[in-house]
Amino acid sequence: MKEDVVLLNTNGEMINGRYMRQQLDFDNDQVDTFRNANFDFRQQAFSTITAIDVLKLAMFKELQKETPDSIKIKNISDSIGIRHADLKKRTADFYLKIKRICNPGQAVKLEKIFAPLFDNEGVNSQPNHWFQTGGNGQGRGPGWRRFKDSIN
Repeated sequence: MKEDVVLLNTNGEMINGRYMRQQLDFDNDQVDTFRNANFDFRQQAFSTITAIDVLKLAMFKELQKETPDSIKIKNISDSIGIRHADLKKRTADFYLKIKRICNPGQAVKLEKIFAPLFDNEGVNSQPNHWFQTGGNGQGRGPGWRRFKDSIN
């Protein structure tokens, strides 16, 4: 079964068309636009997250070697960073697409819904429980949130 990426609010509720209708009073056209943008975002995000996971696994395997190649580790780290930046750009683009369909009052509420996603990620900050994947049952429970560690 293919995994999927979903947005969660800080209470663990899935952010979908129904949620946006309830929280932002979206009309049918806005819900349709949100659903289309959300679907596209989830597809792109899943692809990026998968690439990051492959790279992280390759890095970990390299680190386990008797004599790890520091140049290879640096190159893998750089590749992870590039993909992480891509993920941040896609997230920002998704937010802006949704913001464009909001009236001023809805935009204020949207800002509050998305704020936790852009909170500080420092040592003392609380983890963001915004994204979760689900699907093939490979031991990825609630602790696996945080957009597959790519927000780290």
